[in-house]
Amino acid sequence: AQGYTIVKTAEEFINAISDSSVSNKKIILMNDISLKDFKDLQSVDFEGEINGNGFFLANYTSKNGPLFNNVTNSTIKNLGVKNFQVEGFGALALMMTNTDIENVYVGDSTVTVNSVMYFAGGIAAGFKGGTVSNVVVNNVDIVSKNSSDPNIYIAATGGLFGAASEADISNTSVLNSSIPIWPTSNEYYSGSILGVATGNVNLNNVSTNVYKNVSDFIGFETEAS
Repeated sequence: AQGYTIVKTAEEFINAISDSSVSNKKIILMNDISLKDFKDLQSVDFEGEINGNGFFLANYTSKNGPLFNNVTNSTIKNLGVKNFQVEGFGALALMMTNTDIENVYVGDSTVTVNSVMYFAGGIAAGFKGGTVSNVVVNNVDIVSKNSSDPNIYIAATGGLFGAASEADISNTSVLNSSIPIWPTSNEYYSGSILGVATGNVNLNNVSTNVYKNVSDFIGFETEAS
């Protein structure tokens, strides 16, 4: 683990991702880590690498959005995520840019929509630039905090990401998950992989099994402007 910050406890993990003195972080897990004692943290920006080393991050609950705000120029690999209950945009992050996700499992989690959001996804709201490979999203539900409230909705919802561009997605599955169907109009899109794709998105060997009658991998696809 040369060059990595070794993480064995929840406190070490939170400190490592939050350390503002290190601009390009390299973190490796050496244990399964439960975040049950760290609730409602403020989302942090992240740049670098998280190598789960085959271990899980588990049991995170937040009313303040996902663990990560903007993930940029990063690699997230060999990581399991389970039992994340997040009010916000995605189980892991708001936005991922120039980031590669490989050998990652996200399961048994819920993303709750509590306001008007433009994008929401099982992993993150948005993804721009990068690859997603060998990823499984299983039993991840995107739900409305109050389904009768017309002021709570998402413009684009996807099993992986609400919106994506410049993305290569391969050998990836979204299984046993539910994605909300918002009021039918030209302004709401739901897809089992992506809500909206805005140019240069390639899907290869993807599969889905989602509830709520979302039959298309991509809710709406447009060329980048």
